[in-house]
Amino acid sequence: RQIGLISFYIQPSTADGLDDVVEALRPLRKKRACILLLGDCNGHSPIWSQENTNQVGKQWEDFILNQKLIVINES
Repeated sequence: RQIGLISFYIQPSTADGLDDVVEALRPLRKKRACILLLGDCNGHSPIWSQENTNQVGKQWEDFILNQKLIVINES
């Protein structure tokens, strides 16, 4: 089974770059590859141990849920 690795950086307060991550995921999903996302999303969410959620964090929460991803980051 293939493993896909995506490294990313998301602009603070705008979430610019999230669309690029979505596009990078598409061919990996078609190949049914295991996917590992590594990066700085500049979002805040309790999903990854932040007390508050900001707008970028909310966009990432939606993305994670829609893509059926699992967060293993704890800080």
